[in-house]
Amino acid sequence: MGQTYYVDGKFVAAAEAVFPIDDLGLLRGYGCFDFMRTYNGKVIFIQDHIRRLFNSVRQVGIELPFTEAEMIALVEETLKRNPPVESSVRILVTGGSAPDFITPQGRPRIAVMVAPLHPYPPAWYAEGAKVITVPFGRAIPGAKSIDYIRAILVLAQARREGAIEAVY
Repeated sequence: MGQTYYVDGKFVAAAEAVFPIDDLGLLRGYGCFDFMRTYNGKVIFIQDHIRRLFNSVRQVGIELPFTEAEMIALVEETLKRNPPVESSVRILVTGGSAPDFITPQGRPRIAVMVAPLHPYPPAWYAEGAKVITVPFGRAIPGAKSIDYIRAILVLAQARREGAIEAVY
């Protein structure tokens, strides 16, 4: 049984989850996200995560068509539609489609993605794991924006140095 995502108003199989090519998240990296995980099937600190998501989108000028309570219910419904395993949950909000490829139209896109959580290797807990630090200042530090090019580059650097992660 595959994963089910919420995408732009519908619950769909993960393999069918798509956004149009003119979406500002793809074209301009215009969007925000939040990431959370479950413990015993429930997202911990869900109100805090949703509040942070709303704060992020407000900082980048995206207005969500849901209340915080409605977004929490959407996350919980997406979880119910997936196998009952410990999961990671990612909410993605983009600026939506733009006919001129740059101007938001006030219709953001929203996706809620649920995936089985992959536990860390036991050796990391018993022996520790190497992490590197990298100096970097984000453009809008209070917003969890989807512009993660730098994160991809520094994670590759960490791996080259035998580390599992890089901390800014």
